[in-house]
Amino acid sequence: MEVQCIHSCRGLCSSLNMAENRELAAIKEYQSFLDQCNYPDVQVILRELITHHQHTLSMLQGKRAELTEKFNILDNINETFD
Repeated sequence: MEVQCIHSCRGLCSSLNMAENRELAAIKEYQSFLDQCNYPDVQVILRELITHHQHTLSMLQGKRAELTEKFNILDNINETFD
């Protein structure tokens, strides 16, 4: 799936949305595998993969929050000059 960046997202970035959606999908898929698996070594690997994707998702969400805050600050500065 191709993402078209319009460079004016103002906190609603389609690229970040796509990245977050892919991480969520990976977490759900690995969780589904884990739910069906009864081999301990494979369960450990799947749990590690889930944890990795959860950390990545958390980082993306944090960066989104930072960008949203940055855009809000810039908007507030611009409003003082209007």
